[in-house]
Amino acid sequence: MNNYTQGTKKTDVNSEFENRRLYAKNELLERFHNKPNGLNELEYAIERESNRYVLSYISGHLNLKLHYKSIILTTATSSYIDNVDFDNVRAIINLEPANYTKNQDKLLKAVNTLLPDAGIYIGLFNDFSYAENLSDSLSAYGFEIVDLRVINKANYFTAIKIAERSQ
Repeated sequence: MNNYTQGTKKTDVNSEFENRRLYAKNELLERFHNKPNGLNELEYAIERESNRYVLSYISGHLNLKLHYKSIILTTATSSYIDNVDFDNVRAIINLEPANYTKNQDKLLKAVNTLLPDAGIYIGLFNDFSYAENLSDSLSAYGFEIVDLRVINKANYFTAIKIAERSQ
């Protein structure tokens, strides 16, 4: 009977060790499988499409961890809208240069329609001479530029919707 008790204790220790080993293995696999640096899908997409400096700029204006389901991200090649709650959109991030957009008015009309008052629109343009034209266009659609920053030779802007489009 004494040998049986020792054997079961040994089994319990082995199973506890095995459980901890499996837990550690799963944790390691999850860390390597998940996005780097604890980034959520939206942050990872921004960093992948641009770089960490742009991610830092955008994070300075939006809480990407808290509001990731209410932020639309578009780039020159794709849109990240899978998890977006379109009834509660707070911000639109457009990483396609505005001066490359074919129909600027159509884009700004859509942005104005999707965003509520005080909604945030973040975008960029490559040619600084385009800034005045962009500022006029944004004003016509009820936006006010609140920040403008050069990151890696691209001009990033943050605009806030202050009114519906003036007719």
